[in-house]
Amino acid sequence: MQFSTVSIIKHPLESVWDAMQNRLPDIAGQVDDIAEIIALERSATEAGHNKVVNVWKAAPPLPDFLKSMVQPDMLAWTDSAVWNPDNRTCHWVIESHYFREKMVCSGVTTYLPALGGKGCRLSFEGELKWNAGMANGVLIQGMDTVLRALIPSNFRKIAAAVEVYLR
Repeated sequence: MQFSTVSIIKHPLESVWDAMQNRLPDIAGQVDDIAEIIALERSATEAGHNKVVNVWKAAPPLPDFLKSMVQPDMLAWTDSAVWNPDNRTCHWVIESHYFREKMVCSGVTTYLPALGGKGCRLSFEGELKWNAGMANGVLIQGMDTVLRALIPSNFRKIAAAVEVYLR
């Protein structure tokens, strides 16, 4: 499953770039279906890019048919992101805490100037793949439905929260 979304933030690219890279744990409290974001690691790569690792814990409203099947770890993941200041991209990989061996999710967020330099355009694109060997097809189908909406929705909500944070 591929997904994408675009957000425009009415603040300059540099401010948005910094907030998204360095302030997500502070910003998460403004997003209703994110319980928390915990910063785990910050380091520089050999190429001079910044690697940032965060743990996300989601708390989305779930459809009734999923509530009894979803465990908290199913909605927690580690996000490993490499921030490239040369082309203003962030390449990320999400590792599910519950579906560690069953799910692969990765993508890129591109930051571009917008609104005549007074804003920033964020293009968020990714792909979610399930290991075909997963036995419980009903659960995967349900989680796929939730994640198809949750991942881009959370990104748009984070972008909106960044806009509020930067005011």
